[in-house]
Amino acid sequence: MASITKVGKRFRAQIRRKGVQSIARTFATRREAEIFASGLEHDVLAGKYLSSPTDDSMPRLSDALQRYDVEVSSKKPSRTESCDLRGWGRSDFANLRLNHITSEMLQTWADSASEVYAADTVRKKLFTLSGMYSRAAKRWGYRHLVSPIRNLELPSPGKGRTRRLQYGEYRRLMRAAEELRPMLPPMLRLSMYTAMRRSELCTLEFSQVNYRKRFAHLSKTKNGDERDVPLSRRAIRMLKLIESQSQTGRVWDGIPDTYTKGFAAVCKQAGITGLTLHDLRHEATSRFFEVHNLSIVEVQRITGHRSLKMLMRYTHLSPTNVALKLG
Repeated sequence: MASITKVGKRFRAQIRRKGVQSIARTFATRREAEIFASGLEHDVLAGKYLSSPTDDSMPRLSDALQRYDVEVSSKKPSRTESCDLRGWGRSDFANLRLNHITSEMLQTWADSASEVYAADTVRKKLFTLSGMYSRAAKRWGYRHLVSPIRNLELPSPGKGRTRRLQYGEYRRLMRAAEELRPMLPPMLRLSMYTAMRRSELCTLEFSQVNYRKRFAHLSKTKNGDERDVPLSRRAIRMLKLIESQSQTGRVWDGIPDTYTKGFAAVCKQAGITGLTLHDLRHEATSRFFEVHNLSIVEVQRITGHRSLKMLMRYTHLSPTNVALKLG
């Protein structure tokens, strides 16, 4: 019932049995493949895999992506996941049924994509697809569907960005913004004062800002948790300035992409390279420690990071500033 075949430098374990969906996985060593096949044979004989869905009942990837976008991705504040889904919808896999997409196919895609995209981008695209497979198995009734992403060799996670503003760059950035995009300086300052994500700033409404108690209530965040962001006096001043000019009741009247594109244009005007809008969140987080001497718990309260590990990825303390504290 189980067969082990060598595919390139890897080993493929496959289970075939009448009335049961064909199940296959690839492994780095033959021993791993044999262990997997032995355990799966036991499960099949025990009746855990009683039947397989027919091809007629299994949706094509393009249809599954659209359903997942409606039910899950479109409800998230960030639209990047929806963009990833559209990318998969234009791929060579789009017309294949979910149970016909194999690990080998996706491994080939991942290897090729790694030559074009950053490692974290490839991982994110595959994790998005994995989430869709998981929902299909758990919520759509395809309980025998096995995700082909499980045993892929993914590229190692990137080290994360460490870019911070260099001496004089903030002044040049603001000067260029005032000349090129007059609506940007208050938003850029607000990004620096609050460390909010772009999606959080662009969806924030003034009805969510409590000026008296000095906090902004974020009902939609990237990780799905609500949080109250403490506001400094400078942040309050910027919010009131933006509110006096707002036409929509939101902090940012345009779509989020116009904020990002405007920032890129300002950086080019200022002659600043290698800086992204999201780097301002890194800069602000680091300054909470360096300039304001806030505790880890206090900074987590502001930034909304769930774990210390994630918070540290956003914190890049200047060794010079640390040395000055040592005396």
